[in-house]
Amino acid sequence: MTATDRLDVIEACDRFGWYADRRDWTAMTGLLAGAVRLDYRALHGGDPATVAAADAVAG
Repeated sequence: MTATDRLDVIEACDRFGWYADRRDWTAMTGLLAGAVRLDYRALHGGDPATVAAADAVAG
């Protein structure tokens, strides 16, 4: 991983938090791939699922 790659990852994480704090779901969706794998087993059980990014952000 190059220094530029590392900075890109840090910036994406910062934006993710920024968009979540501001409830800017459209912008947050733009940070994600077309499909997102969600795994909440440690939180409340169930099986991991792959969903569309817009569905993951919509809740």
